Amino acid sequence: KFASGPSSLPRCAGDPANVLGVLHFKDLLPLLQNPGPIALVELAREPRYVMETTPVLKVLDELRASRDHMLIVVDEHGVCEGLVTPMDVLTAVAGELPEDSEAAPEALQLSDGSWLLDGRLALAEAARVLEVADLADDAGDATLAGRLLRAEGRIPDTGDVIVWRDWRFEITRRDGLRIDQIHARRAAGPEPVGT
Repeated sequence: KFASGPSSLPRCAGDPANVLGVLHFKDLLPLLQNPGPIALVELAREPRYVMETTPVLKVLDELRASRDHMLIVVDEHGVCEGLVTPMDVLTAVAGELPEDSEAAPEALQLSDGSWLLDGRLALAEAARVLEVADLADDAGDATLAGRLLRAEGRIPDTGDVIVWRDWRFEITRRDGLRIDQIHARRAAGPEPVGT
C-alpha cells in the first residue's frame, strides 16, 4: 500500500525469498493514469544485495550508493533473509525514534565539570554545552552519537573511549547497537581518535 507505506517494494516470484526486482512508486504512478494492465516485470529494477554479516556502517554506505534505498539481505548460500532500508539502519544505530511525549535528550553537567550526555543529543546542542565551536563539521551527522560513530568507524562497546576535538568521550551505556549515554570530559592531552 503506497499511500502510507514504503516508496518501493520487492517483486517476488512465488516465494517472498525469491526477489526478482524492486518496484518504485514513482515509476508506477504515471502508468496508473492509463487504463489497462501494467507490466510490472518491465518496471522492476535489478535488486542490490548485501550479505547478512556486513557491518552496519558498510550497509549504510551501500544504501547511499543504491538508488532503491532497499537492499536484499542474503546469507552465505545466497538465500534471501530479508530486506534492509535506511530506516532499519537508523533504528539499529539510534534506536527507536522518540515520540513527541518522550523526554528530550539531556546534557547534565557533573560536579567535576564533566558531562553526562544522551547519545541522541543534537550535535549543535553538544557543541553549545561543551563550548566547542567546530564540533559540527561537514560530515552531516545530526547527533553526538552519530558523530562519534563516524569518528570511531565502528559501533563502540560500552566502556570504549573516543578522544575527539580535545574531549574524551566514554560510552557508558548502549541500548542494543545504539549509543545511549556518553560521559564527556576534557582530554588531558592530545590522543589519537579511537583510543
